[in-house]
Amino acid sequence: MKILIWDKSIILKNCGGPAGYLWNMKQFINKNPDDEISFYSDLVEKKDKKRVFFFSLLLLIITILRAKTLTKIISTYFTFGALSKREKKLIEKFDYVHFHSIASAHAYNKYIQKLGCKTILTLHSPEPVIDEESAHNMRLKRFLCKYITVRNYFIKKEIMQLNECDYLMFPVPEALECYTNTSNLYNDFFSNSKTQSKTFFVPTCIPDMEKVDRCNMIGKLKLPPAAKILCYVGRHTTIKGYDYLKEIAIKLFEKDENIYVIVGGKEDGNKLLHDRWLELGWVNTNQLIQDVDVFILPNQQTYFDLIALEIIRAGVPLVTTLTGGNKYLSKVNSGGISFIPNSNAKKAAEILVEIINSNLNKAREKNRELFLSHFEYSIFVSKYKKTVSNL
Repeated sequence: MKILIWDKSIILKNCGGPAGYLWNMKQFINKNPDDEISFYSDLVEKKDKKRVFFFSLLLLIITILRAKTLTKIISTYFTFGALSKREKKLIEKFDYVHFHSIASAHAYNKYIQKLGCKTILTLHSPEPVIDEESAHNMRLKRFLCKYITVRNYFIKKEIMQLNECDYLMFPVPEALECYTNTSNLYNDFFSNSKTQSKTFFVPTCIPDMEKVDRCNMIGKLKLPPAAKILCYVGRHTTIKGYDYLKEIAIKLFEKDENIYVIVGGKEDGNKLLHDRWLELGWVNTNQLIQDVDVFILPNQQTYFDLIALEIIRAGVPLVTTLTGGNKYLSKVNSGGISFIPNSNAKKAAEILVEIINSNLNKAREKNRELFLSHFEYSIFVSKYKKTVSNL
């Protein structure tokens, strides 16, 4: 059995989404060569510098013209790819090609299947793809909310790609809730027996963390010695719980004058105006979390957060909501993860105050143990290969 990971047009980097997911996989495979798993980017010559330059320039122009969202939607739903002779010869050597985006499946799936190769598709969006693409464009978002038929048109196109691939892989069954809870079309699709027969699950894992140099990010903020630090890193969106976190923070600040909320991620000018709410912008998460007391993920919907695994790996106490993929964490939790309601800021604050003021050493130890027993990357690779070989 040989699997080709289709990372064409995906720039792998240590972040969220498919880019981070595949970056973690590639880091592990590079250190532990595997004859059964290969990456497209390793086997096909990269684009020349001139083409990369003009592509980057095009992206810059699109961004300046504020057409980035529209361009992304067009490339996701309406563009088609073509396979070169070299790519066809490459694909014929594999049994499976694994896509990690709707756009890739839309562009290449039918051509690959014609070569006798089975295809697998994994989504990484915490909501229907069209909702994620429109999240940062309020005009488009309002338009889609008003004209549900248009939104459903795009969702049908997403489902069409899922339907046309031979197999679907997701981390855990609970992760599907972010689709089924927000769209009747998705609910009907995943309830279908045909869909269920070709869907399989492999819990996401990440490589163990190499030693990170301490940079004392928190020390540079000159917080008082008694400061207790609650940290969040991620997108500043409603679905990720950023707005809910602000509600919680207001309650926390009223209850305990020593609690500070440290936030990482791209700022959007919508931060909470309070002297104990500190926005750091883009940060190195692995460096930052070494100096925090508790990490919070106040998700309103959850797929299966890579950052949650990073927190567990670092042995940092995690507080999150019991939504989607987080329900799987509750099943394997050994004591380092706590849960708050996803719509009651007062109750959430009460739980957090109690956690932050408790002895956190045991929770740290439990999360580190949990990572090694459930989420270390060799566990993923072994289960992934075994599951695919039995398809």
